[in-house]
Amino acid sequence: MLVRLMFLVLVLLGICSANLHAQDAVFTDWVPAKSKYGLTFTHTKSDAFVSIAEIKESGPEVVARAFKASRTSMPPTCGDMTKTITRSVSGGRMETFNVDQEWNCLIIAMPSSSGVVAILAIDKQGSGANSKALAYALVAAATAGNTNNAQAALQPNASWPKGGQVPETRAEIDWQAAWKMGLNPDKDLLPTKFECFHLGANTPNPAADGILVVNADGRYRYNGVNISGEGTWQRSVEDTSIQYRFEGVLEHRKDDRGSTIIRSDKYGQWIILAEATDIGKYIACYQFGPSAEYARLQMASGLVDGETWQCKFQDGAIQPVQFSNGRYQSNSGGGVYRSYSINDGGDKWEGGLEFDGGPLENGQGKIEVTEYGQRSLAVGMTVNTRRGYWYSAEETTPVAQCFSNILGRNYPEYGTAAVPESEVTGGPSGEYSVWKYDAFSSGQANKIYSFASNGWYLDEAPENKAIDCNRTKPSGEPLCLRYELAAGKIRLQTYAGKWDEDEWEPLKKGPNAIDIGSSNYIKVQPLTGLKLDGAYKTQSSYSSGDIFNSLSTIIREGQYIFTTDGQFKAASGVFSRMGMGPGLYNNNAITGSSTSTSSDGSTGRYRIEGNWLILTRDDGVTARKFIHLGGVTTVPASNPEFIYIDDSLYSQE
Repeated sequence: MLVRLMFLVLVLLGICSANLHAQDAVFTDWVPAKSKYGLTFTHTKSDAFVSIAEIKESGPEVVARAFKASRTSMPPTCGDMTKTITRSVSGGRMETFNVDQEWNCLIIAMPSSSGVVAILAIDKQGSGANSKALAYALVAAATAGNTNNAQAALQPNASWPKGGQVPETRAEIDWQAAWKMGLNPDKDLLPTKFECFHLGANTPNPAADGILVVNADGRYRYNGVNISGEGTWQRSVEDTSIQYRFEGVLEHRKDDRGSTIIRSDKYGQWIILAEATDIGKYIACYQFGPSAEYARLQMASGLVDGETWQCKFQDGAIQPVQFSNGRYQSNSGGGVYRSYSINDGGDKWEGGLEFDGGPLENGQGKIEVTEYGQRSLAVGMTVNTRRGYWYSAEETTPVAQCFSNILGRNYPEYGTAAVPESEVTGGPSGEYSVWKYDAFSSGQANKIYSFASNGWYLDEAPENKAIDCNRTKPSGEPLCLRYELAAGKIRLQTYAGKWDEDEWEPLKKGPNAIDIGSSNYIKVQPLTGLKLDGAYKTQSSYSSGDIFNSLSTIIREGQYIFTTDGQFKAASGVFSRMGMGPGLYNNNAITGSSTSTSSDGSTGRYRIEGNWLILTRDDGVTARKFIHLGGVTTVPASNPEFIYIDDSLYSQE
């Protein structure tokens, strides 16, 4: 181990003036020496030092143990590490460094190619030593497996989707084919091919980290970057939940839950597996075709190399920020960044960035897609404060709000399979508003149903464009659900292939409404020509916890300001989270946290066509939003008290 680490460092020393990008000459004035557990670097001009140790064990529990041990062994010059910035915990790499201290102290614990690496870096402010840069150079070597800068080694290449929409593809076994085979794709593991990607915060491999082939006879074959081999799988029912057990090369670790649950969405089927007992990595395997393409497109949307974003800093200045080979540059200076995709649960990949140096120093943020189809990045600096066992809190300070100057990637909406034929004619058509019980709001809420006259419906409002029930999802499943008519009766599917328990309900038609059972569905009236004037605001909140646990509340707000001459302004959205404890049974004692982020408001022109609110920003980017007045049959000429924009209720202030 020591020989390998020393060789790695000597190689880095030998080319420190070559292709290290942001880490050129990073080893200058640092002298390496063997230590009991690895290597220690001492600085020739100050008391700074960096140590790197490797443990030949793997798994998140080993990383956590190494991180805790490193934290408790920090010298007194670092303070008690009670006020720190902590990053990348979700990716298997744990990192923290203190703030407001005379001495800069950094701890990194992370998986490496053959175990777990722990790095400690300490220097004094103003000493001229940059122990943090040296630590990140060692991270680059441990994660990239070569002497290049970590960011440069892990950036996307030509095989990543660069924008637009991925090609419409069809899975080997799509939903309709599965039903014909007697399989329920929401419950039954499909005998087909899957592309597998490592979970956590890392830059994934666009070519996939492994290929899983599932056979109908209960066997499988896996070819991965770390391991390859065969095994068996079997289905079991545990507490009414259908689960799957993999034996062989993908067998579960003893400390794992033991079984796998099949997941599916409109793109296809996916599952989460443990790749190997001795590696300790989890992987998400997506069905070949639309499911894997969608996952790959999500990953690419979270990476920024080679792009220029427009960023509004806290002082109000708007500047272009260029990203290239692990470095970012703005008019106010630059530094290094790390770009990666985050996935903890297998279903959604999010882009993350971390910054060091320059105006975005110590910032981090996640990439999201805005209502205009662009990508946004809210960069903030999160400081964690601990006071003994009884108190912990975190506070995020906004640093900059950035938007990409290219449109975000468009995800495929439809599949290539044809929708099954329907024998229904003359049914209801268009959008209808109805009040239904909503579990999220614990009460009645307005809901939109979209009907097609040929026997299809969807209990959702349109997004961006009208719902086309003659299309299928990328998975091959029909986009809409079925309904059937009989004399004075109707029955609605509530799930693909399933009908309501009560099935048939009385149906009564009117010119502007229909009654299904006891529910009154009022046809949504077009709003062309409606004049809006003034501010409309929405707010929603969600609370979790009770007297037995810490309470947490999430509040979301948004506002539009309209004028009768067709102008609009979107006020900043606000997200807040508050928590206070302890509960009777939680172990955190008194805890508290508060986070607030805001997004830039937009200005431009608006118009209403039918039930579409079309917002055109000053820069020409356009968004379409479904707008209606709920269950009204007469549309006022101007200024209704309430309007619905997409799924949110806005009230006039």
